[in-house]
Amino acid sequence: MTMILFFLNLLLLISEPDRPYLISEILVSGNETTQDFIILREITIQPGEVVLKSQVEYFRDRIYSLGLFTRVDYALDSLETGYRLHFTVHERWFWLVHPTLNFKTQDRGKPWDVSEWKDLTYGFKAFHNNILGRQITMRIMGQNGYSQGLSIGFVDPNSFLNPDILFWTGLNYSQSAVKNKFEDSNPDARKDQSLISYLGGGYRFNPYTILSLTINYRTISVPGTLTDSSLDVLLNNDARKDLTTGLQTSFLIDARNSGEFATKGFFSFSEIRVNREIETGKVFGAIHLDKRAYIQLNEWVTLAGLASYETSVGRFIPFYEHLLTGKDEYLRGYQSLILESTERWVFRSEFRHQVIAPRVTELSWMPVKQFKDFRWGLYALAFTDAGYINRPHKKYSGLGQYITANNLDSYYDNFLFSGGFALNLVLPYSVVFKAELAFIPNGNHHFGL
Repeated sequence: MTMILFFLNLLLLISEPDRPYLISEILVSGNETTQDFIILREITIQPGEVVLKSQVEYFRDRIYSLGLFTRVDYALDSLETGYRLHFTVHERWFWLVHPTLNFKTQDRGKPWDVSEWKDLTYGFKAFHNNILGRQITMRIMGQNGYSQGLSIGFVDPNSFLNPDILFWTGLNYSQSAVKNKFEDSNPDARKDQSLISYLGGGYRFNPYTILSLTINYRTISVPGTLTDSSLDVLLNNDARKDLTTGLQTSFLIDARNSGEFATKGFFSFSEIRVNREIETGKVFGAIHLDKRAYIQLNEWVTLAGLASYETSVGRFIPFYEHLLTGKDEYLRGYQSLILESTERWVFRSEFRHQVIAPRVTELSWMPVKQFKDFRWGLYALAFTDAGYINRPHKKYSGLGQYITANNLDSYYDNFLFSGGFALNLVLPYSVVFKAELAFIPNGNHHFGL
């Protein structure tokens, strides 16, 4: 009863009245590299319009979510004709390079025991997210050891001919001895190889709405000797080398005030992926729908909701789409196989409490000015997750046996529910550390970081 009264009081709380401002001028400063239009297009008002202070704070958060700045400040300066809305940005360090290290341990091995390490992969990642000050991004990744690969990607969201045109291209090559648990049982498995090239483009209708289209060409080869293209190839480690072409189209509306931790606005994403094997002519793919809404009950509490749906396109699903991806980020507390051929409904709700509002601590001793601003914040969550996931297609008998052997039967064709609590720590460059405790009825409780 106490909890019910608490939430009723939250709904009845009324925040301090929003004061209106007549905006006669909009100004941005502090952007030594970033071009003005990158910032101004996030501000959907024009001189002569009246805005509330909460709207100005929303625009400030939108500018910060571009990922180009360590801090965004604003001021409303009084003029004879109204107010000047002045945004001051502090640019981040746009080049970031860091090493990567991944390894497995022996069964039940301790990760801090170096003697237990196996399948060591090492490499680097580098990216620049503001080439020419136009939010053009370039990413490079290289790795060696157990898994080898090289990936280069390029995204230009601001074509020089039209600032609302997006363009991207990339190339990814990788090889590894084992890509999933199905192949772990075969000690003679040779290295899998994958080569993907892609080209895409889109159009930005407004700061919130983007329509995009991507085409790709993929070559995949896995160990073995047979040429069957069913899941039996994967389960029996038989050979297959496929060439595929793919088409992916999506429609995105992102009107959240922040990508890292939204407190108001909404998000909508629709995607269709279709691939075709060149040799067999068979078609496969998936449909994904994702809707989210954020309602700010007062200055400190937000009610967030999510509804998600995913299903496959076509009855034929090639073996390389059936990879063990681990934890399902939508159903907290459950471990699962995420499969392209699985139909899935998921619903989430959260009460988000702003324990410490995002703030900036200035590090005066830092010699590089782009790292002087240390932005951080802390949020507490109470959440509930619910969903329903259909069992993968019955023709894959080997997969059904795997699901049964690993006690995953209860995950499919059943209503799933969990609830719990979480802490989210927001750090610079939109890094978010999450600690979640999920309670599952008639199951094992789960704690994750």
